[in-house]
Amino acid sequence: MDSASFSAEAAEAALPMYKQILRMEFIDEMLAGTLDERIMAKYLVQDSIYLKQYSKVLAMVAARADDPHIVQTMALASHTALVVEGSLHSTFLKDFGAEGQAADAEPSPACFAYTNYLLAQAHSKSLPVAMASILPCYVIYNDVGRHILAQWKDKGESVRTSHPYRKWIEMYGGEDFNAATAQACKICDQLAAAATEDTRQEMMHAYLQASRLEWMFWDSAYHDKPWPISFE
Repeated sequence: MDSASFSAEAAEAALPMYKQILRMEFIDEMLAGTLDERIMAKYLVQDSIYLKQYSKVLAMVAARADDPHIVQTMALASHTALVVEGSLHSTFLKDFGAEGQAADAEPSPACFAYTNYLLAQAHSKSLPVAMASILPCYVIYNDVGRHILAQWKDKGESVRTSHPYRKWIEMYGGEDFNAATAQACKICDQLAAAATEDTRQEMMHAYLQASRLEWMFWDSAYHDKPWPISFE
């Protein structure tokens, strides 16, 4: 494996998973602006839970790094996930009349599996592997946002501005998130370049596993896959 292009090779290896995400009803209906608000609200509730744990993982990666650039970049990313992205979610939930749901909700099985997988990587694996596990969240969200924005090129300004999920799409497809994703990829490539072949293989496994969990997260938001048994 050419470690200098780890992020590109990992994205290529995960391409079948990414293509399946693009074919999801959730993405098609978000693009069309027809996604039911109740489905979007349920997704945002779970993503709010996810972001709280994801920000912890980003902070743990920052704390484990020796390179000041990695420390600063990942610490800022932790803040952004918790504050900036969290604020957007809160605004949507308020608009949907569901702002109190996130505080009382429990993680879905997919959300629980995903966040605990990332926390386990950050706790027990090497820094390069932990970094590889958090990268698909950047890459897939950015690619989905850019995919939807690309479909808007032939649509009029009035269609774009009236789209119910415009702010979400513009955040993840926009220049700020593009830059953040590029920085995360660069850090992962840097860590891979200094890693052993065994570690690079672990990094690839972590990236692909996290990509699979991304698919599960999006799928569970649309198809409502709660815990199969409750305590009630």
